[in-house]
Amino acid sequence: MKDCVFCKIIAGESKSNLVHANEGAIAIISNNPEVAGHMLVFAKKYFATLDSVDKSSWYYIGEMLKSLDRRLKVEGYDGYNLLSANGIATGQSVQHSHLHVISRKMMGIDAWPTFKKDSAIHLLFMKKSNFKLNSEITLSILVISYRFT
Repeated sequence: MKDCVFCKIIAGESKSNLVHANEGAIAIISNNPEVAGHMLVFAKKYFATLDSVDKSSWYYIGEMLKSLDRRLKVEGYDGYNLLSANGIATGQSVQHSHLHVISRKMMGIDAWPTFKKDSAIHLLFMKKSNFKLNSEITLSILVISYRFT
């Protein structure tokens, strides 16, 4: 896709902090890290949302996650979260399907994001969907917590 930042990274037209690449997927360090070791994983083929990713790309993404899993253990992390905003209504900012790998250590961090009524993401959601909510809204994301054993 012409204006896709991840497609430009894959094509070598844009710089990134490459962590690892395989035949069908790539992992980079996030330009806007939430924590140390915050990485982004995405297919080398363009897919706008998770539900459109093909079977072979999921295979390569899975292999990438296994490689990152080993690397994180060596670097002393206790686990990680996988996060994805899937679609504009969830706050997906790059329209190339991707997973955020959020490295974690045992520090009592609350890994489940909740957004107050007047937060920026809540206001964006309200603007895009025209829903009326009275208290809190939780961002619709895929969150998978994994602890190394």
